[in-house]
Amino acid sequence: MVSLDRFSALVADIYEAAIDPSLWERSLDGVAAACGGTMGALLVYDPRERSQFVSVNLDPEQKRLYDDYYGRLDPVASVLGRAVRGKIVSARDILTKEQLRGEFFSDWARPNAVDDGAFIDISDHPGRSCIFGVAGRWRSEPFASPQVLRLMTLLAPHLQLATRTRSGSGLPEIRDGALDLVEHWRRGCVMISRDGKILYANHAAREIAAAGDGLGLDRRGLRASVGSANAALLRLIGRACRSDTDEPRCGGRVAVSRPSGRRPYLVQILPLGAARAVSLALPATAVAIIIDSEREVRLSRGDLRDLYGLTESEAEVAIRALEGRGLQFVADDMRIGLSTARTHLKRVFDKTGARRQAELVRLLMEFEAGGL
Repeated sequence: MVSLDRFSALVADIYEAAIDPSLWERSLDGVAAACGGTMGALLVYDPRERSQFVSVNLDPEQKRLYDDYYGRLDPVASVLGRAVRGKIVSARDILTKEQLRGEFFSDWARPNAVDDGAFIDISDHPGRSCIFGVAGRWRSEPFASPQVLRLMTLLAPHLQLATRTRSGSGLPEIRDGALDLVEHWRRGCVMISRDGKILYANHAAREIAAAGDGLGLDRRGLRASVGSANAALLRLIGRACRSDTDEPRCGGRVAVSRPSGRRPYLVQILPLGAARAVSLALPATAVAIIIDSEREVRLSRGDLRDLYGLTESEAEVAIRALEGRGLQFVADDMRIGLSTARTHLKRVFDKTGARRQAELVRLLMEFEAGGL
């Protein structure tokens, strides 16, 4: 089971790669490793053209061979072109023995240790597919284990959001000029220079700042209205932007309370590479992704039952935990005893891998992070 911290790191890498496309290989490599595989990939498939990797953590020569020749022989891509979008497909469920003995698997997939895997179409374009896949070596047990399926289910909406552009066609692309993509995120996104100045803020970030409810944007940069949160925010930005020490640049997250009493903003700070990735002629070195949990709590009991195998009562407790309810309030509202509510919550922890209620809320918000 992937830990909460590792899952959060995978999600952060996906959003960072959306802004700096040169980081997609690293992001997909992390996803593959978390799934116990050797390859993570985003693959564009058009029935009128050959399949082609948009990004993949493969040797460049093997990627070229796929793009130039083996892509048109790939039986998985052609099947996924007709599959139900959003549904994970296991290679073992769709491949025939004849296909497994064919040229694609014998000469390309098997030598690259990617002859078993799981795939999902994350595109919303009717004429073309963008396939998120993770693959590994064929073993006695299927690669698409329940743990792998669960992780891919959680990551798919994040990848869908990260590969969406403003073109209106819905065709997922990974390219420079990513400001087109970021402007239409429902998440706030702020790019910050080394001296703390705002280089760019998308529409959602500008709306958040205009509301004046805990976060603001001014000539000094991104600021929180509460002193302790502002100090933590500045510290994280400094860590992400530092370049004059031997310590690695890193990010982190901070909860920013709101004077209105609404749920806090969750602000993720990430270090960025060169500004060429966002078509700016300035040294963008950090990005802040702002999550407004008030707008994002939409998980249903059915979602939780499907994702984690929760019972109806356990899912109810989890939903109410996400709403920030105390356990006694939850027990009273559900008309059950406090000890029963505590038992349900313990089982939710066991099934989700969370260790306490704050981690559970964070985990469920991470799932919501990619909701469209």
